[in-house]
Amino acid sequence: VCVMRLAMNKHQAIIRRNRMMKSQSISERLIELGLNPSLLGFGYLEYCIQLFIMDPLQYYNGKRSLFIMIDECFGVSRMKSSRCMQYAIQCAWFRPNNTKLHNIFPACHEQYPPLIQEFICGIGLMIYEEERGNFFSNLIKQYFDKKNSKKALSLNCDQ
Repeated sequence: VCVMRLAMNKHQAIIRRNRMMKSQSISERLIELGLNPSLLGFGYLEYCIQLFIMDPLQYYNGKRSLFIMIDECFGVSRMKSSRCMQYAIQCAWFRPNNTKLHNIFPACHEQYPPLIQEFICGIGLMIYEEERGNFFSNLIKQYFDKKNSKKALSLNCDQ
């Protein structure tokens, strides 16, 4: 039963992954930022960023834990996945002449790389905005579109 659950979760993850990709792949962007694709943490970061881009608010405000999603998909403990992701971030952060990554996180000191959640949210929002425009502007537009459609619906019901 556990093996079937794990296989089903991996299958669902692959389907979700194929739906999420748009222009340039997330892995290519991570490589451009200096992350090493041979590290385990690279794959976990790529997966988390893909999930984040699908619905940033769901993961940003903690409604869903990305670590739980990694556990469900890859069968890896939270401790191992966080250690692998932090190591991948640190390797890229301390790579000589890696200014691209440092420019994305200017608040982080040279000696202290961004935390995992900061990294996922920062890179995720950057990619989201490149593909779909400003996230917060889109969020406000969606809110008013829903509000106006409800108002229009109530006007139609009144007539």
